[in-house]
Amino acid sequence: MPVQILLIDDQEDLLWVTEIFLQSAGYMVHSATDAETALRLFASVDCDAVITDYNMPGMNGDELAGRLAKIRPIRALVVTSAKISKHGGNADQTLRQAFRIQVGANTNLAFVAKPYAGSELLEPLADVLCGGSRQS
Repeated sequence: MPVQILLIDDQEDLLWVTEIFLQSAGYMVHSATDAETALRLFASVDCDAVITDYNMPGMNGDELAGRLAKIRPIRALVVTSAKISKHGGNADQTLRQAFRIQVGANTNLAFVAKPYAGSELLEPLADVLCGGSRQS
């Protein structure tokens, strides 16, 4: 059975392109453009990983991750955001800490800076699915 991914981004065009890219890489993708839809999908589908944007209207990605984690533990989480630097920094550490507080120490966590090419998601996604955490 293919790896199940929950993909969340309020930018519908980016969501659609990323979904198609991940499907072509062999993943089964369940997409949501808002937090409420994401919560319903996560409750009904046993996802192996979650990919979420950080900046979304209504509920930021860290709050959403915390609510998802209350439904069941998130095994692997990739966060995308324009607030993330490709070179790291203090803001990145603050964001990482905010997500770690929400999801706990057992979630494999990676960050990907926006804008990104679909291929830039594959390595961090593979890392978190295999048990690693990284910043990219």
